[in-house]
Amino acid sequence: MNNEIPTNNFHRVLRNEPEGFFTQLLPTKDQLDIFKNCKDLVQGALEVKLEEKYGTKPKFRLQGSWAYGTCNVPNREGQEIDFDYGCYLPENCFSGDQENDAEVLIGHVKQCLSQLCFNQNWQLDDTNPSCLRIRGFMADAHFDIPLYAVPNDMFNDLKDVPISSRKNSDVVESNESFDGLSNRKYEGSLNFSEDTQPQDLSDFFGESNFTRSSGIINLSESFESNQFDSTQKNESTQSYIKDISLIRNDGKWKVSNCERVREWFLKECSELPGEGQQLRSIVRYIKAWRDYNFNPEHRKAPTSLALMILTVDTYKYTQQRDDKALIQVVSMLPDRFLQDVTCKDIKDHETEVFNDYKDDTHEYRTEDNRLAKQFYESLEYCSTKATAARQCLTLLKTSLGDKIADNEDLVSISVIEPSSRPVQVAASAAIIPPQIGG
Repeated sequence: MNNEIPTNNFHRVLRNEPEGFFTQLLPTKDQLDIFKNCKDLVQGALEVKLEEKYGTKPKFRLQGSWAYGTCNVPNREGQEIDFDYGCYLPENCFSGDQENDAEVLIGHVKQCLSQLCFNQNWQLDDTNPSCLRIRGFMADAHFDIPLYAVPNDMFNDLKDVPISSRKNSDVVESNESFDGLSNRKYEGSLNFSEDTQPQDLSDFFGESNFTRSSGIINLSESFESNQFDSTQKNESTQSYIKDISLIRNDGKWKVSNCERVREWFLKECSELPGEGQQLRSIVRYIKAWRDYNFNPEHRKAPTSLALMILTVDTYKYTQQRDDKALIQVVSMLPDRFLQDVTCKDIKDHETEVFNDYKDDTHEYRTEDNRLAKQFYESLEYCSTKATAARQCLTLLKTSLGDKIADNEDLVSISVIEPSSRPVQVAASAAIIPPQIGG
């Protein structure tokens, strides 16, 4: 006899193609092409300018969610897709006078990008102290170019990749699945319909990659390759990836953990079934919940890195059930939001707190806790109490926004109305022991 409590299944609300929430969060092929065109023009202009000024051609790396394979499109009006493409120069290009070095470098880059923006009818925005920002190349999007000074050995280990003019639409047919892309390896195109590995994004955009000597894990080789055995994998963690220096517009140099974070997250993905496809999906859903429920005009929201750490810490792989995997992670968020978010596996940042709101820490963590409780209660109701698909869809839209499909066929209901449940009948007559005494 099966005594398991029945639960509903809304996995397809999240993963069905093309209606699923996952698919709705993905950048389109046209958007990928536009970003790549912008990236190629920026990279080409800066390579010429900075090699002329420093005698060294800069190298470029994807940053943030594009490097992790977790970039979402906006989940409410007023938000923008953020594309970060870091420009790297070796430390030996600089004199050691950080403020002066920063002023000179930023002057060269501004001059170069101002001309490019004028030619393309774009706008250059230098108000963000951490990067130069380009707008006007696409609606609801911006392109950030942070500048970095990189240890010489790390820079030398980055492979220079020529700019490719091949576009996504040149190769991918509209009905091609990601399975087809995987089977023929990489040919310069992407289809996000199932999942795209970070390495495929790296190849598509043509960023510089570390060679094997640096120890960075290549996901396309690490999970199933017979040649990349456990000994090599253990050795790969002994990398000399270091912190690098972000050169800010105000002349300050700030230690950046961007390469450390990337190394940590890709390693976590490499050790999971499907190279972390489901983990990245759960990160996307939780970021989308953040984007829909936190108004940045009112307060600072939890950072994407904090949400990634919390997801990795509590995630459990659940085959073909993103709904169950999401509930598992979200069930832990309320309590975790009240605590310091740290990650012992990000080298040299083991004790760094990633949800430090400064003077507002207590207030904001309490608010994070409250909103996460509401999110969990909605998901739990969808799973264990909802007796109609419409109830599930309404609650999911309340938590995650209008990208949730309005299709009741995507929900499988197993929970029965209390009044409709069959009366329990004993399998055999009850045996009543004789009473003793009055």
